[in-house]
Amino acid sequence: MNRLIRRHWNWLGYCCGPADPNDGQSLYNRGLGDEVFTDDITHLELLLEHGLGSGNGGPWRAPLGPVLHSPRQLLRDELSTAALRGGPNRARLLLAHGAEANGIGAHPVYGGHTPYRLALRHGHAEVAEVLASAGASTTLDTTDAFVAASMRADADAVRGPGT
Repeated sequence: MNRLIRRHWNWLGYCCGPADPNDGQSLYNRGLGDEVFTDDITHLELLLEHGLGSGNGGPWRAPLGPVLHSPRQLLRDELSTAALRGGPNRARLLLAHGAEANGIGAHPVYGGHTPYRLALRHGHAEVAEVLASAGASTTLDTTDAFVAASMRADADAVRGPGT
């Protein structure tokens, strides 16, 4: 290892400690930032086993401050990613570990929408059913109901009543 890398690595270990399940990078790399999304939950099981979603944010929280989301917000973001990208297994696992069914993801791509709304707007009916079963609010405005019907190719619902 060259001297610069070693010095940087030593500083990180001294300053910030070891890797932490709540640092957010693993979640991003395997979720929102992953070019090819899969509903694999292996990484989440490992991170949850080691404290994802709990505690004070780990050793990275102090040096990064508000840039690093809280452990609870990380769970909200992951559930929103599962809804946005179609991960029913991820949704089930996250809900079983305390993710809030109506929690709003912080990333701008979620648009301030609930996971249920994201799932329906992106054609992920199974994720929407998982969320509804977990107590998510299922109220949709007219536009969202139209988009959801379009995404599931429900011609009758798209046409509307009486047509």
